[in-house]
Parts: sequence; structure tokens; C-alpha cells
Amino acid sequence: MATYQEFRQKTRRRARQRRLRRFMVLLIGAVLIAAAIWGALRLSGKLPLGDEPASVPPVSDPGQSQPAEPTATPAVSHDYSQAGSEQPAMQDTVSAGDLSWNTQTRVAAPTLNMTVTSPYGPMIALPAQPMIDISYFDTVTFIGDSITEGLHSYQTSVFGHSTILGIRSMGPDAVVNGSTVKNRVTGEELVVLDAVQASAPDAVYILLGTNSLVNANEQKEQSFLAYYAKMIDMLRERLLPGVKIYIQSIPPVDPSKTTKLSNEQVERVNNELARIAVEKECYFIDLDEVFADENGNMKADYVQADGIHIKKPAYEAWIDYLARHVAYQRRNVYKEPNPLYIA
Repeated sequence: MATYQEFRQKTRRRARQRRLRRFMVLLIGAVLIAAAIWGALRLSGKLPLGDEPASVPPVSDPGQSQPAEPTATPAVSHDYSQAGSEQPAMQDTVSAGDLSWNTQTRVAAPTLNMTVTSPYGPMIALPAQPMIDISYFDTVTFIGDSITEGLHSYQTSVFGHSTILGIRSMGPDAVVNGSTVKNRVTGEELVVLDAVQASAPDAVYILLGTNSLVNANEQKEQSFLAYYAKMIDMLRERLLPGVKIYIQSIPPVDPSKTTKLSNEQVERVNNELARIAVEKECYFIDLDEVFADENGNMKADYVQADGIHIKKPAYEAWIDYLARHVAYQRRNVYKEPNPLYIA
């Protein structure tokens, strides 16, 4: 005969089993209700029905998979010493504070479908800000090819303020591979990353791509972009924390004067540069706003005879544009009232 203690233990076990069965019933019921609600939302269109977008394929490391091609890409340099080459008169000027870039009708976007894998550069670009004082450029370093070289050779308003590393025919591969390059204006031979580090900038502006993309196929485009991304990483390693990097879009060309480079190709690569800017936490500058006409071509008053390089008035408009597209910092000195400042 069972004792009273055994009877109480059996009663407690039965009570625990009943509570466990009730909990399981409630849990299964809650799961079924949640599943029904989720299914109803999917059918109503409030939840996406498709699969998640494919992940962005990793950018290959140029140092491992892409051989350096310092001489393979056809150079686009404007040698003014050659016969028939036009050098715009140095007295060409543009009025101070030129805002012509801000009066043009923006080229309509073919689509507003902007994703990480299919970005649209102008939607990522830094918007206009209050105009910065010229002293801002005292601690700016420019990296680029012959177009950037013109900031020096034309004695533009940033000349004497900024460090200008404009190297004719240079692409990002020369920066990544640590090639020794020559500044034809100063005659100085240098390694770009070393020169950037020595300049101790607060901001770096990059404009590369025109030379690399001339007569380029899809493979060369991908190589250029891989080198570009690697270059940004290497710059980050050399620069002090907090230094801002501005990736400038490749300027448009005049298709009536050159067939070496198309604006369709330029736009495609610029969208990828905008993606790199987002991924690498850089600022993207959309130079189409200052250089492009209503058809997306380089403005006739700005372009040289080769359809690619720009004249002095274009440089002054470019500097004016950059002065109005500087990321806000409290220490910035502005030439006009700053609506972003809070006392």
C-alpha cells in the first residue's frame, strides 16, 4: 500500500505534467497565430515576396590578382609642345564667385533605382554647402592626372594654397604599386603615397580615371575600380584619423571631338566610384553639375580641342564648386552666413 508521501509525489508529478501540456498547447497556438498573421501580410503586399538581393561580390585585391599595367593603358596627356595642340590663353578668366554650375538643368536620371549593387552617383553626392573661405585649401592635397595638373600649370586660385599632385597619364595602379612618377610642372620625381603623407592634409581630393578608361574594355574598367578601392585603403593607412577623402567623378567628354571615351562609359564608372565612396566612408563629388551641359556632354566653353581636357574658365568654376561642397565641420571658416552653425 502506497504511503502518503508517495501519494503526494505522484500528485505533484501529475500536476507538473498538466501544466507542461497546457504550456505546450499555448505555445503551439501562438506560433500558429503568428504564422497566419505573417502570411496575411505577405499576401497583402506589406512584406516583400521576393528573395533578398544578392550580396555584393568582393572587390579583388589588385596587389594579388591584378598585375600592374603602368604602360599598358594608352596615355591621354595634352602635350602643348606638339604641333597643332591648342593651349588656351592664360589670360582667360572667370568672374569671382561664378555660379554658372548652379544654373544648369540637371541631366535627367535614367532611373531612380539606387541600391548598393546599382548606385546612382548624383543621389549619393555631397549637396551644396555654404561657401568656404580660400584658406580651407591650405591643408588640402589634390591627387590626379593631367586634369588635376592644370590646377598648378594654370596658376588657379588654389595654387599656392594646396598641395597639387597632378601627374600626367597617372591611374590608381601607379599609386597602389608605389611607382615613382614625375610632376612635369615642377620636375619633381615622387611616390604619391609618400608625398600625400608628407603633406599632412586635412582633406584629400582625388580625380583619376580619364587616362585609365581611354579605349578600355569591361575587364580594364573592373581593374581600374579594383585599384581605386585598394588605393583608398592604402591612403587610409597613411593618413591621420579624421582626414576626409573626397572622390570626384570623372568629367564628361565632348563626343563630337573624341571617340576614345564615351559619356555612357564615364557615367557607368562614376556610379561605381559613388559605390566605393559609400563603402569606404568617403565623400562623392558629382562634377557633372559643374562641367556637363543639358545633354550630359562637356560644356563647349570649357572643353579643349581634344574633347577631354578643360580650359582655364572651367578650372575656376570647378574650384568655386568645390568651395561650395565641403563637408561641414565646426572649425570651417565660411565666406557667407553659415546656416548649419549652431551657437
